[in-house]
Amino acid sequence: MTRVALVALTTSGAAGDYVAALSSAMSERVTTSAWIPDRPSLTLAAEAHVLEKPRSRTGVASREAVALLRHSTLADEVGRWNPDVVHIVFGEGYPSALKTARSLAAEGTPVAATWHDPKPHGQAFDRVQHAVAAQTMRAASGVHVHCESLVPDDVHAKTLVAELPAFPCPSCSGRTTQPMRAEGTIAMVGRFAPYKGIDLACAALAEYWARGGLRRFVVVGQGRVPSSLRHLHDRWPSMVSIENGYISGEQLHDVLSAAAICVMPYLSGTQSALPWLARAHGCHLIATDVGCIGEVCRRIGGRVVTPGSTDELVEALLEPPSQWGDVARLPMPTFESLVDRLLGWYPTLSAS
Repeated sequence: MTRVALVALTTSGAAGDYVAALSSAMSERVTTSAWIPDRPSLTLAAEAHVLEKPRSRTGVASREAVALLRHSTLADEVGRWNPDVVHIVFGEGYPSALKTARSLAAEGTPVAATWHDPKPHGQAFDRVQHAVAAQTMRAASGVHVHCESLVPDDVHAKTLVAELPAFPCPSCSGRTTQPMRAEGTIAMVGRFAPYKGIDLACAALAEYWARGGLRRFVVVGQGRVPSSLRHLHDRWPSMVSIENGYISGEQLHDVLSAAAICVMPYLSGTQSALPWLARAHGCHLIATDVGCIGEVCRRIGGRVVTPGSTDELVEALLEPPSQWGDVARLPMPTFESLVDRLLGWYPTLSAS
């Protein structure tokens, strides 16, 4: 296994961090080429083939709506590179990814695909993408997921369970969890999607302050600011800080380095790199028991609460640091170790 083609149909937000880190680690081991969209701009260690992307979301949607009716020129381009394996690493829910997987598989090229969200989040657009991703997985020779609870029941491809690594922090030097700090803010990070529990967090913070809690709430999100968060800010303006936009790794480092607690009150979900990143910065993690997140939270000494329970979240926020589970110097999963797992798995797909 010497030539690996990585395909990503999106590099927005955390997807770009994932693609960049994986391609960097992969290119240190084997000859690697990556096919990525031209926006957002992404610098890769691997050879990059830039795919033109429509300028608007409507344009992207229109292109993808007709993708299944057209011959996959992307599959042709990737195939001409003569890879030993093609890995769809992000954007598995795009019709272009499905068509590429089908076309390459029909030509006898082994295709692997990482399924980041094997369980849909409930929103209409997410359900559509999930349905397309399920077809992509059925076209692939092998499916990679991030923990045992995400292994799909109705996909017959060979499955690899390999943990989502901790994203590299540009301002950190270590690769272990750090001792926790007792003083600091409460941070919540991620796009404003209902399934991530922002409404629940706002209700819990109001109760937390009413019961004497003193920590400020710092929210970093992307998208339309939910009304629950706007109302919380209006009621407690000195206690709520909102950053709307995807921030750089350096800025995220500053947010987490100032936080004592990181909250992930997801109502549903699959996986996230945030638990490891939070603990790498000395934050106590409070997360709900969904997907891989509860499993990781327990391993790093965090506090696991029931999805949808405001009372449990408030009680967790009010716990004194003396009750926190401080697991320090725990080695974090790396993209180098993920690449080792992938390179050992790829050859098994040739006979599929």
